[in-house]
Amino acid sequence: APGSTFALFGVVSELTPNGVMPIEGVQVEEYHRHQFSTTDANGSYHISGVSVGTLGVGFEHAGYQSSRSIVYVNGDTRFDIQAIRR
Repeated sequence: APGSTFALFGVVSELTPNGVMPIEGVQVEEYHRHQFSTTDANGSYHISGVSVGTLGVGFEHAGYQSSRSIVYVNGDTRFDIQAIRR
């Protein structure tokens, strides 16, 4: 329906010698409406009220390279981010 909004959610993690580890406290931003979500202990973030279309998603976090990606939303959308240490 016109005007419908959806959720953008996922996990921010990093690849370590011990496997994939979630990163807590990362502020993920959806650049179209400048909405933020901070990852929890499981690395999970959740941004609601996202409209259908293409939007930029990214983060900056101390000790990691900043990241920016383009995500296409056409319903509730999972987008996982792998962070890379500086």
